[in-house]
Amino acid sequence: MNLLLSPARTPADAVHVNGLTHGDIVAEHSKTLASQGKALIHVLYPKVDGRNHKSQQALVALLHAHGHHDTAQLVDDEAHYLVFGKLNDALTIYREIQRDSLAIGETLYYNGLMGTAAEHALVAALSKPNQSPLAHRAL
Repeated sequence: MNLLLSPARTPADAVHVNGLTHGDIVAEHSKTLASQGKALIHVLYPKVDGRNHKSQQALVALLHAHGHHDTAQLVDDEAHYLVFGKLNDALTIYREIQRDSLAIGETLYYNGLMGTAAEHALVAALSKPNQSPLAHRAL
């Protein structure tokens, strides 16, 4: 979206502005995180009624049961961004939130991608045999 800021200006010296979405900003940041071997999940905690709180608490209990205690505490504290240093943990947690918590919204970001595209890229990165996402740093 380009908008002319001042109608008194001529097209030659016009100033334009572009709009960015939250997703654009986080996706761009996820490129930097991916170069560090990290992935990000954006989590939304809507407060509509008691069912949402029950869903959140059920997710916290599930994360604890699976040994993800740090993540469980962050979800209990309603952290909006979860940054994972272990890509496999990011994928596991993302899928657990999708499967087990319908009241909580989640978006996975990885290497400039979001949602399903990020999930596929993360699976591909994890599928590479004996290759760490940080392997390029050894060069």
